Amino acid sequence: MFSHITMNWRGKPLRSYETIIELIDNRRTKNGLKISTDIDTGEEISDADLEKIKLVKDTFHGE
Repeated sequence: MFSHITMNWRGKPLRSYETIIELIDNRRTKNGLKISTDIDTGEEISDADLEKIKLVKDTFHGE
């Protein structure tokens, strides 16, 4: 996916989040894979809510 995204923004200054979103959003590969994006609002997750998620650490870089 990244190669298709970078072909779209080649030579264009990435000066704002809006510009980046517009250049990434709605890209398609020749096989029809659609790429879309949105800005993360930065919503915080409480420690109590995070503990409810059952995470299993992998033996390879599970830290």
